[in-house]
Amino acid sequence: MLATEFARVFAEQVEQGEHLVLVEAPGHGVLRLSAALADVTKRVRTQQRPGRDTVFANSAGQLTLVLEIRDSETDELLARVFDRREVRSPGVSTTGLALSNSVTQTADLRRTFRRWAQLLHERLVQLQEVEGPPAAAVQ
Repeated sequence: MLATEFARVFAEQVEQGEHLVLVEAPGHGVLRLSAALADVTKRVRTQQRPGRDTVFANSAGQLTLVLEIRDSETDELLARVFDRREVRSPGVSTTGLALSNSVTQTADLRRTFRRWAQLLHERLVQLQEVEGPPAAAVQ
């Protein structure tokens, strides 16, 4: 579920912009992106027990994005990125608490994925300005 959701959010982010195109085959000027989630730490359960069961937490957990960017034709490794993030609701500090359930945790996770996708999109556009027009291929 996590990998599928990350790929969906990344694809949405790329499609919103004008600078990059998603392709499914290797080619000249095509980058191959391989992403993985590592060190996933869940702090609270997602299924609540029947009855009155309200959970508050300052974080749903942590996870690390491991991303490799390769030339799709030569398979040359161009960059490897590791970024660890805390998955939390906006406006919640490390000492604050917020309602935590499957709905809020999914929203917080999507927000984290969206931020990663935005950062990646920004960096690829910067690379495009320097190197010429690459396309992004999701693997």
